[in-house]
Amino acid sequence: MDELVGGLRRADSVTVDYDPGRLLQGDEWARRAALLTTVLGNGPFGDVIDLGSGIGQVSAWAAARAGQVIAFDLSHTHCLLYTFFMWHRKVGNAHVFHGSLAGLGGEHAPHPVDLLISFNALSRAAVLDQWPHVGRYLRPRGQALLAYPLLYGDADPTSEESLALGAGLGDGSGEWQPPTPPGLDLVVTGRAGKTQISLPCAAIMTGRKELFDFATGRPSPCWKGLPYFPIELEYRLYRAAEGSGGN
Repeated sequence: MDELVGGLRRADSVTVDYDPGRLLQGDEWARRAALLTTVLGNGPFGDVIDLGSGIGQVSAWAAARAGQVIAFDLSHTHCLLYTFFMWHRKVGNAHVFHGSLAGLGGEHAPHPVDLLISFNALSRAAVLDQWPHVGRYLRPRGQALLAYPLLYGDADPTSEESLALGAGLGDGSGEWQPPTPPGLDLVVTGRAGKTQISLPCAAIMTGRKELFDFATGRPSPCWKGLPYFPIELEYRLYRAAEGSGGN
């Protein structure tokens, strides 16, 4: 039975959709900016797409080095916080759109850009089904950076340790590998450090929603781990070949 708050379903509240504690992770933001600078350099870039922007940490980094930042997020809450965050940082060249790119489950189709970033934003299913289409939004020699949590595997998890272990299992033949989009070459891959993740977010990102009871806002009885825990991120940098990319 759904848990009620004043006669309303708790699962429908914004409180369930977002953890404000993420706003306070200043050290993590600094580490993420340092990694982006190390992997991508300081630009200048042309226009940048931030796919799954969250509240805008990556966009803020890119905006200081780009012409325009075009951001997309599926969460109304993230889009509203993004707007406030950019105003607070006095960023005027970053714009967020609710939804996703055409061909990636959305309807927005901007012109091709020089750089596309998706940092800890795509679910396992989206990496498999949607990431292969990102090449259409890159100019020739454009770059795409994908950072994803090492939670994507085929293990049957009951705790954060077993959930993370699944990332190295894949189908049993080796580590799970994101697909390389057609027309793009894999340039470099590496570890992107750790980030904090909540169990409901991990359940959604991995497609294992049975781990969390979204109606009551509580972990499922099968979950033996913590409701909030650190995970390791991995990144992959791709580059569009000369003459490829674009719509």
